[in-house]
Amino acid sequence: MGSEKKNGVGVAAAQFPPTTRKIIQSLKEIVNCPEPEIYSVLKECSMDPSDAVQRLLSLGEDKKVKEFSML
Repeated sequence: MGSEKKNGVGVAAAQFPPTTRKIIQSLKEIVNCPEPEIYSVLKECSMDPSDAVQRLLSLGEDKKVKEFSML
C-alpha cells in the first residue's frame, strides 16, 4: 500500500512475519541499519542471515569510503 516501496525498502515493520522480525532485530544489533534495508537485503540473500550481514557491512563500508573521498 502506501508504505510499501520497490525492492522492499519502506515496508512497515508490522508487515514482517514474526520469525523474520526476530532475525531483523538480531541483525540490526550487528549492523545498525534500518529494518526495511535489512529486510530487503535478507530477501536478496534468500533469507540467509550470514550472507545478509556480510552484504550490509560491505554496504556500510562503501558509504564510509564515499564520505571520506568527498572530504
